[in-house]
Amino acid sequence: MEEMQKVSRKISDQFKDIVRLKGFPCRNKVSARVYEAGVVLSLHLPPEDLKFFFKIIDDLSAEEFLPKDKAYFIDRLRLHAGKRQLYGTQVARDEDGKIKVLPIEREEDVDKRRAMVGLPPLKEYLQNFTGGKR
Repeated sequence: MEEMQKVSRKISDQFKDIVRLKGFPCRNKVSARVYEAGVVLSLHLPPEDLKFFFKIIDDLSAEEFLPKDKAYFIDRLRLHAGKRQLYGTQVARDEDGKIKVLPIEREEDVDKRRAMVGLPPLKEYLQNFTGGKR
């Protein structure tokens, strides 16, 4: 586990160095695969690194960084700060192994917020994890 953390830290530091030097791999400047890889990598970094990347992407236009992808950053950062998520992008397995959505702020409005950033309704999103069962 310690070795894995060292490797993870090294990858995180290397990616941060690249972004400092060249900027985030924005969708209007790189292929879709490179953009998606940058988003996924960023989202799976430790919270302090997630904050670093969010500061960079927060001011980017929708042409550069999709609002739906920004929603994932916002939810992860809010959860790390002990707050409820806004978009319902973060899930976990409960003790029975079933997928559950982590706490959402004003859950009755979540589908409105999701639509505003280009995300599908929460129920539809959850089908990705449950094969249509909830």
